[in-house]
Amino acid sequence: MESFEDEGVFWLPGKESDRRTGRIKFDAAEGAELNIMGGFGELAEQFNSQARILRIHGTAGKRYLTLDRCFNSDSTFEAPGIPRQTYYVGQIVAGHLFPEGEDLTFDKCSITFDQLPMWVRRSGVQIKFETQTPQLTTPPDRISIEFSQPQDEVVQFDDEVLRLTSTWALGGNNVTSTYLNQDTVLEIKYPGARALDSILNDVKYLQDLLTLATNAPTVPIEISLWRDDIAIESNSGSRRPQAMTYYASQLAESVRLTEPQSAGRVLFQFQDIGGLATVARWIKIGRQYQTVLGSLLSIRYAAGLYVENRFNNVISAAESFHRLRFSNELQPKDEYKQFVRDLVKAVPREHRNWLSNQLQYSNEPRLKKRLSEMAAYAGEAFAVLYDQADAWVTVVTESRNRLTHHDSEREIKFEAGDLYFLTESVFALVMLCLFRECEIDDKALAAIAGSSSIQFLKAKLAGIVPRIYEQVKRK
Repeated sequence: MESFEDEGVFWLPGKESDRRTGRIKFDAAEGAELNIMGGFGELAEQFNSQARILRIHGTAGKRYLTLDRCFNSDSTFEAPGIPRQTYYVGQIVAGHLFPEGEDLTFDKCSITFDQLPMWVRRSGVQIKFETQTPQLTTPPDRISIEFSQPQDEVVQFDDEVLRLTSTWALGGNNVTSTYLNQDTVLEIKYPGARALDSILNDVKYLQDLLTLATNAPTVPIEISLWRDDIAIESNSGSRRPQAMTYYASQLAESVRLTEPQSAGRVLFQFQDIGGLATVARWIKIGRQYQTVLGSLLSIRYAAGLYVENRFNNVISAAESFHRLRFSNELQPKDEYKQFVRDLVKAVPREHRNWLSNQLQYSNEPRLKKRLSEMAAYAGEAFAVLYDQADAWVTVVTESRNRLTHHDSEREIKFEAGDLYFLTESVFALVMLCLFRECEIDDKALAAIAGSSSIQFLKAKLAGIVPRIYEQVKRK
C-alpha cells in the first residue's frame, strides 16, 4: 500500500463543530498514527490511562477519512502550552465518513497485488518492428505499437462473482518519453453488504494463493471498496458508486520483493493451474482452511522467526489440515469409548481419573500417520522432493518429537540448515495438499519440479534425510 502523510482537521463522529488540527501518517509496514493539537474530551479523559477504542473522522489530503479502531497512545501537556495527543489508528477508510456505531460493510472489493501482473501475464500491447534492410542489427525504420484493453474474465462461485480486469494509464511528454502503464486487478462482487473483516479475509486468501504460487511474499498494493448505497450524485442527478480506499499495516511489507518473482522460481503459473476458475475455488478453500493458512504462511510473511518456530508452525499447519480433511479417529468413536470404559474399570478406583485424562486424546492419529496420509494424498508432486516418503515422515516426526520433549538421551545432532530445509519440505507438502483440495490436476502439480527452488530443496533433502534417519533408527 502507498504510504502517505497529510495535515488536516479531525473530530469525533457527531461532534464536527469541535475540530482539532493534526497530522495523519500512514506507513504500509508500521501502520497509521494520528497526532492532534489539543485533545478529544475533557482534560481528565485525555490523560486517562485506560485507552478507549475510538472512531475518528477527518479531512486530509483532499478526502474524507474514517479512522477506525483508534486508541490514545500518548498525551502530553506543555506548560505554558496546549495538550497534544497521539493515536494509534488500526485502519483507515478513505472517501467516506462512517458514523459512530455503523458497521463497516461493503458489497464490492478490488485488489491489486505486487506479484499479480507478472503471474497472470495479461497485456493489451502489441509491438511490431519494421525495417527495409535484412540485417538484424539495423535499427528498425518504424515501430508500430498497438494497445487494446484486455477483456475482463468473470467466474461466478456460489452467489459471488470474481472478476479479472485491467487498468491502464498513458504518460510521458511524447518528446523524450512516452509510456503506457498496465495493471491487473482482482475484483469480488458480493450479493449484499459484507463485513469488512470478512472481505479482508478473502483478500488475505488471494494474497496467500499468490505467495504460494509465485514463491514470493505477496502484498496488496491497493484495496478499493464500494457499497451500493454510498454514491456520488452528479449535477445531472445521476449516481455513481463512491470508491473508497482501505489502508492498514501489512506484515509482509517487511519481506516483500522489490521486483516481480523471477520465472524460474515461480512454482505454479496462472494458466497452468486453471486460471481464474481455480482462483475462485481457492477463495472457498481459504475460508475452509483458514487456520491452516495462518500457520503455514506465517513463515513467509514474518521476518526474523527462529528456525524452531518456523518448524513448529508448519507442523501445526499440517496437523490442522489433516484434522479438517481426513478422519481424526483411529477407531470408531462409540467403540473407542467402550474400550476406554473397560480400561478404566480395570484399574483401582483411585487411578481412574488419571487414566481417563491420559486416554482423552489417544484415539487421534499421531503425527507420523498424519504426514504419511498427506504425502500419499499429494502423490507424485511430493515425490519430486523426496521419493522415500516413509523415511522422510520418520525424520520429520522424530525431529518434532525430540524438539518438543527435549529428550537429552535421544537428541538429534542437526547440522546447520537441517531444520530450515525440513521446514520447507513440510511447507511444500501442506501447499500441495491445499492445491489438491483446489482441484488442480496432477500435471499442473508435477510442474513444481521445474522450479529452481524446488530442485535446490530436493538436493538438500537428499543429504539431510538419510543422515538423520540413521540417527533416529538407532535410538
